[in-house]
Amino acid sequence: MPIAFRSPTKFKVGDLVLLAYDEFRMYGYGIVLEAHKNGEYKVYWFGDSRVDLETGFDIVPADLTNEWT
Repeated sequence: MPIAFRSPTKFKVGDLVLLAYDEFRMYGYGIVLEAHKNGEYKVYWFGDSRVDLETGFDIVPADLTNEWT
């Protein structure tokens, strides 16, 4: 059976994101500051007040509807 790769989500400036591999949300939330054409995104992480370059495979959209209701 062939390996199935997921395609990265397209994000836009202002999207709230989480790290895809951060199951327990230790790194917290980030906001997309800039989208590059090569599939990388400049993300500001609120937890440690840093700006990092992330790929579309490393981040997922944050869903606040279940946490705040």
